[in-house]
Amino acid sequence: MITRIEANRYRCLENIGIDIPQYAVLVGANGAGKTTLLDIPCLLGDLLKQRDITQAFTQKQEERPARCSSLKELVFQNRGTDFFLVLEAVLPEHIRKELPLNMIRYELRLEVFNERQLQVKNEYLFLFSNKNRPQQEGANLLGEDPERDWRFIIKREYGGDADFRIETQKTAKSRAATVEPSMLALPRVQFESKKEYPTAIWFYDLISQN
Repeated sequence: MITRIEANRYRCLENIGIDIPQYAVLVGANGAGKTTLLDIPCLLGDLLKQRDITQAFTQKQEERPARCSSLKELVFQNRGTDFFLVLEAVLPEHIRKELPLNMIRYELRLEVFNERQLQVKNEYLFLFSNKNRPQQEGANLLGEDPERDWRFIIKREYGGDADFRIETQKTAKSRAATVEPSMLALPRVQFESKKEYPTAIWFYDLISQN
């Protein structure tokens, strides 16, 4: 279950973070960004399916129209060239029984390159305990300054390689993998062992089927 959505400098959302209870009503004026905010889980699902993440914004997805005609539309008030999106989810009980951590967080920063292409700048997927959840307001890229007890599964920074770490082994060493800047690293977990990456695979399935 998705428990939190965050966005920074994305479209009309300058900086926002909202906890999502099991039942909720989202209220706001027309043009305040309600549709944009609620589309973020669906958007991330579309991004996971693309070999070129730009297409999730500029091309029609199934029966849905393109999200933009120009990539300039994606950055809040055209200030800068990047934005980031965040999802948090509580892990299902059958996975929580195997791990001491009960929450998963996915952070993705995208950058507009040459006004025609989006590239991945940062990508983080990590586990943490709700008891040690950082107090925060709005949207934050927490992967850049992590707590010691968080358990990273994917760590990718500033266009470099993606580091994958077996999540069921606390002291496991990371494994570097080269991923094209136009692609996400997360889809690679679908080819890994469910014994080694149970939460990452569960999260991938949750978002890609959203």
